[in-house]
Amino acid sequence: MPSDDELARRLAHVDLIRRRMINVVGHELKTPVSAIRGLADAMASAGEHELRTELAPAVSRNAARLERLIDDLLLAAGILTVLPAGEQHPEAVKSALDEAWAQVGAGDGLHAEGDLEATVLVRPGTLANLLARLLDNAVKYGAPPVRAGVHAHDGRVAIEVGAASPLADADMELAFEPFFRGEAAVTAAPGFGIGLPVARALAEHDGGTLTLERNGGLVVARLELGAA
Repeated sequence: MPSDDELARRLAHVDLIRRRMINVVGHELKTPVSAIRGLADAMASAGEHELRTELAPAVSRNAARLERLIDDLLLAAGILTVLPAGEQHPEAVKSALDEAWAQVGAGDGLHAEGDLEATVLVRPGTLANLLARLLDNAVKYGAPPVRAGVHAHDGRVAIEVGAASPLADADMELAFEPFFRGEAAVTAAPGFGIGLPVARALAEHDGGTLTLERNGGLVVARLELGAA
């Protein structure tokens, strides 16, 4: 049986995680909700042109962001009903990398090489979504340049996304735990701590794997999927 002091220490640690999670989740959700509330108020006095060209599209963008945040939280909590539906289809790695990098919005800092013409079997929209999470993670918590390598072999395609990173070995072991954020991540950028867990769930849903490895001074996320 743990001592009273040990129990108190464990309870204090759980309470710290709970408060940190509520704080982060609350702030992340509040931004699109507040935006939608403000846009809805503006709609009451807007003209038809402003309503159609500015306010309605802005409401749609913020609602989509809110929907993505909630889906990610549900998926991180193990609610699998929010996983993508539909049949797998071939998707080109190069075009998905380009789309994902554009979503991240980090400019010209991506160095991609290897079997860029490879194609993989995934459900619609999954590959770009997956790669955007890995690239965003590398940009936020690593140092430029971000590197992407693609290797096709034996009916599988491996996509490696890496950057120089101070991530500690102990933090790497916990990187796929939902809501875990190491010290380097907490001080570098805001976030839920669910990017990698959600990415792994998406990869496994399409029969793939996602691991985190150290390669010299780089921390590399290795995504492997079936070749088309």
